Amino acid sequence: MTGRFSRLWQRTDRPMARPPAVQSALDDALPWPQAAGLAVQHLAIQSIYFVLPALVATAFGASPAEAVNFLCLSMLAVAGFALLQAATRGPIGAGYPCPGIPTTVMFAAYLLAAASGASLADAAGLMVLTGVISLCITPLLPRLNMLLPTEVTGVVVFLTGASLLPVVLELLHFDAAADGVALTGGAVAGASFAAMTLLAITRTRLAPYAVLLGALGGSLVAWGLGLAPAEGGLLDTAPWLALPHPILPRFEAVNPALLLAFALCLIAAKASLTGVLLAYQRVADGDWRRPDPKPLRRGLLAQGLSFILAGALGGMAPAVSSACTGVSIATRSLARRVAVAGAVLLALLALSPKLLAGVLLVPGPAKAAMLLYVAGFMMALGCGIIVTRLLDARRTVVAGAGLTAGLCVLMAPGFFHANLPALASPLALGALVALLGNVVTLPLVARRISFDLALGPGFAEALDDRGQAMGGTWGVRRETLARAQHALMELGDLLIGRGQAALRVAAVHSDDRLHITVRFAGPPLPKPLRNPRARMLDDDPAAFEAFAMALVLRGVDEWRQRAADGGQELVLAFQ
Repeated sequence: MTGRFSRLWQRTDRPMARPPAVQSALDDALPWPQAAGLAVQHLAIQSIYFVLPALVATAFGASPAEAVNFLCLSMLAVAGFALLQAATRGPIGAGYPCPGIPTTVMFAAYLLAAASGASLADAAGLMVLTGVISLCITPLLPRLNMLLPTEVTGVVVFLTGASLLPVVLELLHFDAAADGVALTGGAVAGASFAAMTLLAITRTRLAPYAVLLGALGGSLVAWGLGLAPAEGGLLDTAPWLALPHPILPRFEAVNPALLLAFALCLIAAKASLTGVLLAYQRVADGDWRRPDPKPLRRGLLAQGLSFILAGALGGMAPAVSSACTGVSIATRSLARRVAVAGAVLLALLALSPKLLAGVLLVPGPAKAAMLLYVAGFMMALGCGIIVTRLLDARRTVVAGAGLTAGLCVLMAPGFFHANLPALASPLALGALVALLGNVVTLPLVARRISFDLALGPGFAEALDDRGQAMGGTWGVRRETLARAQHALMELGDLLIGRGQAALRVAAVHSDDRLHITVRFAGPPLPKPLRNPRARMLDDDPAAFEAFAMALVLRGVDEWRQRAADGGQELVLAFQ
């Protein structure tokens, strides 16, 4: 029974080839001390985001001790996220090393909940429900790349960074009556930000720790100028070792508007995670040609489960760290053990409130400098993602509408809080507008063509001519076109063996996919052989056709067959 159960959950991912010049591949068994050393490097980057749970707890009116407890719970949720993503068995987890951080995507939704009078227990209940929604909708998104192309993903990433800017201004008291304090704090934050930038671009050994060192220098100056927050005996009362107290989720009075705001942020969360998982796929596989959807789907399921875990604990929702991903890719250190070691370190840190209490005592100017650095990085990254593909008129409209909507919320937050509370987040409104704009305009640019191909002499030349015409007119990638031509060539040879004289082809190109529908007379085609071998053929026509179908579908991403008009219809989809 045990063997059958293990086979039931066995992975069927596309095999990966070890890439050249990689320091450690996914499955490499790094020595644990070495894995822990690499994890400490990630921890230096993750610590930048520890300020987010502290700010969320403060927004909900939590005391310093309660804020420390909320931060500890959030660190446990982040550790659980990394372990779920690194899982290599079962239907949950991409199997990639994905260090986590307290989410920036849901940050605006948390602040909206706090402004609406909700408690941390109410926010925990909203997060559990958001995780359930995530688990339910993930299987309904087989074509996530169609819903979230680069122009939509770039808008999401840009607005994620832009959402931090109001918090930066609030930390610097730019709207306060005491202009002198605002100017002084702004000067300290600017100097701290400049130090971070200079250290980062020097590419020395200190570069990975530029943000921490810049924040430390800014904190020392702020403390000297009397800009530090009141300690209130927090460091003295916080224990060195203690179990955090869970904040039980409350569901008695769920606000539908707030739940809608959290659910809308799922668009951004799924877009961000999908982009990171695709980045891991490309760098971890030396023979990568196109996305493998199975790890992506399991990663999105793990994300939903991690939201439920965060809500059950009462901590802040976790998210994948794109900055840590960049470090892993840049250093070519992709071993799964690094993420596991990092999760263990985060869990141990969550058990020490005194160490985490220091995060709450960082002066406002230093926090503002850290958030400004992160915001600038994310906005620049979002701009780069938007222009990854050539921006035609449709893509320009989609990206421009999403950015405009998000920036409108930033400029007039009071109006949206009063009239559209569920969309009072730049990220929520901008992502929704960009997503709807993409979905509505995508059918308007679909290109279609139908033609007949005679089977027999000249078939290959006619197919090549049609393919070249489609590629030149529609701008289909050469690799995609080659896979489509190969499938049609093999299918033509199969039908010639059946004595067919012609087939009818209908092709549709809709931005990210090429659909080819082939109609032919006769009985349906057999299912392809899973492991085709020439010796299986012998004189069995059925085995020969199953072998030929395996060749037809070798480069096809999706396919289906159905009866149509007294014959058969074979639909082939190419990413």
